Amino acid sequence: METLPARWRERPPTPEQLAGFAGAVAELARAGDPDARSVWRRAGVLLADSAVAALRRTGLAGAVVPVAGTGGVFAAADLLLPTFTRALRVGAPYARPVTATADPLAGALALCAHPTGETLFTGLVVHCDIEERAGKR
Repeated sequence: METLPARWRERPPTPEQLAGFAGAVAELARAGDPDARSVWRRAGVLLADSAVAALRRTGLAGAVVPVAGTGGVFAAADLLLPTFTRALRVGAPYARPVTATADPLAGALALCAHPTGETLFTGLVVHCDIEERAGKR
């Protein structure tokens, strides 16, 4: 472990390599390690900031809207959600964290399949030609 900083200066880790540490850091946090707990608190804030930025961009920061976190990092919801929820409510007070009911691709497809043919969010343009591409395979 002591050699990681030197090795990372020479060859920075990829996002995938860093993500590989999430489980170990979660275990340490649950065991009470203050640095590991700090990592998870910071992750909650940064993820909430990202969600708030998306809500602002779409004009929904002041709306009652569900916000679902996806990805492996949310497997540690016990460590992530308290800070995520607090930070989300600061930037988007009416947003409510919910459990994702499907993966992100399913959500993108649902946006594309909206019956009116219009985008669901102001300022967010979604272009889907998945069916067209699938037909060309």
